[in-house]
Amino acid sequence: MIALDLLRELRSVGLNLEAVGDKLRVTPQGKLTPELRSRIVARKPDLFAAIDLEHRIREMAMRWRYSLVELNDVLEKAHSDPEKWARAVALDEQREQEFGRDKLPRKADA
Repeated sequence: MIALDLLRELRSVGLNLEAVGDKLRVTPQGKLTPELRSRIVARKPDLFAAIDLEHRIREMAMRWRYSLVELNDVLEKAHSDPEKWARAVALDEQREQEFGRDKLPRKADA
């Protein structure tokens, strides 16, 4: 399961997570408690999936020319149903591969 809920919680206490190869970089280290560290370790694959999903949503939003407000709205909705958004992003990426980036309709065109 994608751990967007845990990612949000970690950010709310001031932690930043970054995927670096097969490791998660957590900063600042001073805010990382033993309890949070154990939760991160236990859900590491899910956190990688959450970070990847957020990155892919940002790319999709750029393709569709979303404003920062719209992007934040999409990310908020993704937190409520990450599997749905993972499917939506995958479909958008598939359409981009099939038709090419320049052939996809854009918000301004719709």
